[in-house]
Amino acid sequence: MTTVYNDRIKLLTEPKTILHAQTLKNVQGIKDQMMQLERNYTDEMIIKAKEQTAEAARAKDMVSRFRLYETKILNDETL
Repeated sequence: MTTVYNDRIKLLTEPKTILHAQTLKNVQGIKDQMMQLERNYTDEMIIKAKEQTAEAARAKDMVSRFRLYETKILNDETL
C-alpha cells in the first residue's frame, strides 16, 4: 500500500514531460499568489482593526468629555 502511495506522489510531483513540468510550475505559481493574497488580506485586516480600535478610543474619549461637560453644567445649575 505504501508503495502505491509513494508511486502516486512521484507521478504527481516528478515532471514526465515539458508540459507536465510547466503545469507543475504554474500550479506552484498559483499557490504562491494565493499565499501572497492571503498575507495581504491579513495585513489589511490588521490595519482595519487598528483603525477601528483608534476610532473606538476617540469615541470613548468624546463620550467621557461629554459626560464631564454635562456634569459641570448640572453642577453650575445647582449652584
